[in-house]
Amino acid sequence: MKRIVCILILLAPCCFAGVPSEINYQGRLTDSGGNAVTGDVSMAVRIYDSAENGNELYSEDIGTVTLDVNGIYSFQFGSTGQSVANENEPALTGALQDASSHWLELSLNGIAQSPREKILTVPFSLHAGYADEAGTATGDLREEIDALTGPTPSGNIILSATYPNSELEAQGYSILELIPGQRWIFTGITPRSGNYGSSYLNFSGKMWCIGYSSIYSSSDGAAWSYSGNSPNMGLYNRSVATFDGKMWVMGGKDASYYYNQVWCSGNGTQWTQATANADWAGRHNAAAVEFQNKLWLMGGEKGSSKFKDVWWTTNGTNWTQATASANWLAGSVVAFEFQDKLWVIDTYSTVWWSTNGITWNSAGRIPFYHYLFGNDNSACVVDDQIYFINGDTDLICTSSNGSDWEIAGVSYWSKDKSLLLSFENLLWVLSDAEYSTIARSDTIKQDNGLYYYRKD
Repeated sequence: MKRIVCILILLAPCCFAGVPSEINYQGRLTDSGGNAVTGDVSMAVRIYDSAENGNELYSEDIGTVTLDVNGIYSFQFGSTGQSVANENEPALTGALQDASSHWLELSLNGIAQSPREKILTVPFSLHAGYADEAGTATGDLREEIDALTGPTPSGNIILSATYPNSELEAQGYSILELIPGQRWIFTGITPRSGNYGSSYLNFSGKMWCIGYSSIYSSSDGAAWSYSGNSPNMGLYNRSVATFDGKMWVMGGKDASYYYNQVWCSGNGTQWTQATANADWAGRHNAAAVEFQNKLWLMGGEKGSSKFKDVWWTTNGTNWTQATASANWLAGSVVAFEFQDKLWVIDTYSTVWWSTNGITWNSAGRIPFYHYLFGNDNSACVVDDQIYFINGDTDLICTSSNGSDWEIAGVSYWSKDKSLLLSFENLLWVLSDAEYSTIARSDTIKQDNGLYYYRKD
């Protein structure tokens, strides 16, 4: 049995009243065991106005499509298909104007696949109409998102240096809260002493930087104190987590070897080696997280080998394998605990959850990304809301259930390998590359240090 995973739909440059005339489509095909399907497959697309049944709006036979060794394929459609209505328009344009929602169904060798995939726009296309009305146009993603969220809140706005402000509240004004990720307050610079490839933890009331060679801590993201050398110095892309009142550092690689050592510390200065040879294979870029009073490690890479196994421990020394082959795509993944479940986002932005680490269920895809390279991705939970960042674009998305996602904003203060951290119930972004900056995103206090009060 074949199945499609991690479908990508991107809209081409807008035309014909802002609706695309062609769509780029990319995906990955696997069998029921998660193995890549390769070779040639005959494909066709249909567009409907409903996730099930509904009216057919558009159809096109793609023909033979060649899948690469990883099962990945791509094609364009829209130039030769047939539209049910709007015959005077280009076929795809007419179909997409004919309903409020659109669902794509892919057929493989004449067999319709299920479920259908909802067609969504990417940020550039979402902004196209706004830019036309404003008389400006830009291709810069940060400007696109800023235009979507609005540089200044709407309504009757008064700025205040204090919160709460009883005088303004007596006049009918109320504090204006924004979605974290929309406004950022710069706090400082990340510790740099040989610390490229750092990871960050929220532990014991401080923010911790676990670096390539040294460890620092901070209570405000501005002033950092040196704690000592990193355990097993000189390793890149180690996995870090908090568990059992300690910080944990696992795995990593140097120029020639992949490690499976496990270290822990209760103060960031004295480190204890729980094991020099864990039961899982040496690797880097694995995800680690605390869940159900256990420490979990999953995924990762070792050279060209990519892992999709899941392990847990109660002491850091003895490890139990929950599964050797999870449903999600092998390799670097992001993991976190949310609403009493263990969650994973794989490198095709597919979101998975599990209650036991053995059986994994798909919650769908984050629709704003394509392939999420390496370890340049990060997620955290703030105030019962998931936040996810792709370090290549610095685009931050958020979800309250893991299935429905929206754009929260862009990390203005970082570039490349941006990491998210939940600290003091605020969303923080930390850059580990070119800019080396730290910023927090408050829901009330704005990036100019003032508070917005609004009267509708």
